[in-house]
Amino acid sequence: MRAPVLLVLLALFSFVSVLHAAEIPVSETVQYVPDPGDDVSRFVPQVAAGDGFLVVWEDRVFAGYPGDVHIRAYDDDGAPRTPAATVIDSGHSAHVVWTGSDYLVVYAKWLPPFGSPFPLPLFVAVRVRADGSVVEGSRVVVREGRANGDIVSLVWTGENAMLLTSELDGAGLYSLDASGHPIGDASASVRTHPPVAIAAAPGAPLYYLAPERGDVAAVRPGEIAVLDDTVLGTIAALYDLQGAVVDAFLLDAVHGMRSLVWDGAAWEGVYATSDSICTVRFTRASDVATQCTAGGVHPQTPSIAAGRTRTFRAWTEGDTQYSIGGARVMTDSGIASVSVAKKRLPAATVDASGLLVAWIEAELVHIGGLANDGNRRAEVVLDGDASLVAPAIAAAGTQSLVVWSGDGEIHAVRLDASGHPLPPYLDLGSGTSPAIATDGERWLVAWQRDGEIATTIVSANGDPNGVFAFASDAQPSTPSVTFADGRYLIVWRENGVETTTIAVAALDRNGASISGTVRHTEEGLTSGHPPAIACSANGCLVTWFELTTSTLLGAALSLDGTTLGEPHALLPGDAFARTIIVAQSDGTFRVYERNRYAIVGRDASVLGSATWIADDPSLVLGAVLPFRANSVAVYERAGPIYVRDFAARTRAVRH
Repeated sequence: MRAPVLLVLLALFSFVSVLHAAEIPVSETVQYVPDPGDDVSRFVPQVAAGDGFLVVWEDRVFAGYPGDVHIRAYDDDGAPRTPAATVIDSGHSAHVVWTGSDYLVVYAKWLPPFGSPFPLPLFVAVRVRADGSVVEGSRVVVREGRANGDIVSLVWTGENAMLLTSELDGAGLYSLDASGHPIGDASASVRTHPPVAIAAAPGAPLYYLAPERGDVAAVRPGEIAVLDDTVLGTIAALYDLQGAVVDAFLLDAVHGMRSLVWDGAAWEGVYATSDSICTVRFTRASDVATQCTAGGVHPQTPSIAAGRTRTFRAWTEGDTQYSIGGARVMTDSGIASVSVAKKRLPAATVDASGLLVAWIEAELVHIGGLANDGNRRAEVVLDGDASLVAPAIAAAGTQSLVVWSGDGEIHAVRLDASGHPLPPYLDLGSGTSPAIATDGERWLVAWQRDGEIATTIVSANGDPNGVFAFASDAQPSTPSVTFADGRYLIVWRENGVETTTIAVAALDRNGASISGTVRHTEEGLTSGHPPAIACSANGCLVTWFELTTSTLLGAALSLDGTTLGEPHALLPGDAFARTIIVAQSDGTFRVYERNRYAIVGRDASVLGSATWIADDPSLVLGAVLPFRANSVAVYERAGPIYVRDFAARTRAVRH
């Protein structure tokens, strides 16, 4: 009898060693994406010289939406030190300086568009080594705020950094040490007449550039150069440290120069034409040389830095960066915006073979996970493009159904017990933001389409059973669904001008409406992520994010979907986080958002709260569900997909 017992124990410890070990990648293959296509815009790169060069830029899908700060390091000759760009954090308006030992990158964080009732990190600093690696634990909150702000300039004086910002109440000017910690606030000195830029250099004073003097300035010991963009061209003016004009002259037909450096022997500025990147080098009016090189399609916003042996330029190339673009970041050495394809927006279920995880990677749906024995499941890539909306997945019996949106259509495919697709692929109709629930035999799929919420039942044979739609005078969006007490419950939001309505409807197993829609209207607006719903044996909980107060709200819902209670504040909300609700056996709920969770009673009152993992700006929670007698979290963090066993508390496995 001992041998079978030993085998069981060995299998168990094999699983534990996998689940508790260091992070394990989903796939050994790393996908590099050198050309992002048409769905990503890249904004205003900045380049700094130190031990080599560092290029920093913002990367986002749509103008006005949150993006990520990316960096890539180069050596003195301009050769890349990393095979791809590195994501630092979510943020925008990034600037960079060399402090003598590291790069200091400072960027602005995204705050709710209507402001926050409590202070949130507004400007953040992080140190980056010359090889492009981020110094661990170096993230510093420079300043908190309640409304979005931008960084105007960042310079290094030789002793400290000076940060010029644009904020709701005017300009800000802060001195930072080499690690980014604030050591002084001189904002009062610049708020009356805010400068358009500041300039400094080791051994030279800090220079404030007033709007009437020009657009960009650079400093070297003993002299200041200022460029002023006029209708005739760019006027270059050289001043001594007492403010006397040393020389002034017109750079004919030169426009849009916003980057200027001293290369050790001359001033160099860079600008873009319709198809070229041009550098102007000068010391005086009698010594001006211009050189242009092909800059691809629509080159824009070039930046230049002077290193120990050369100058190095970076710019964007592609469609306009202020709309849906496809713009990429270029340098003198080629494309900078080469990225590792992120594994994004995970969803998960437990099927007959183990934990089944779906995610988006390089605009395709990937399927993977952990088998019941703890080994990694074979990865499968599904046909058809996917939008940057999380897929939905649910297991029923020996099959699972995964649903996703792409090209304006809702796609679905059944998966066998190994996670492989069972043809045919299903096109359920036009729309986006699909959600899924199962009664154990079939699936209800709900999604958002023009002016309504559409639903259909998909059978175990893969046959859609017609479409039932919930129309609204408002704009309905982002449904969530669950199955409880013999019926499906669907919740969605309806967006008014100054109000938001949370709507709930009940459907029978065939997808037919059981009763009228119940609605609760809030004075305020919600964010883009969907409301969430889950049910215990005694009732349900519905949650949604209230944008004007930055609060996650929750309300009790009867099992039949006919009574929606008054909302309670559950957690400080995040406009761009996903909410996961897990019903507990005692009738309470755990509501997860990012690294936090609240314990919520049957009446939606908060009984307690805690964090389940250290805060990470890149954390995107996809699912919390039982697996092998434990609860596990499935989440994205800085690109990879992870599974975390809550029983292990501090250990994770990367999928």
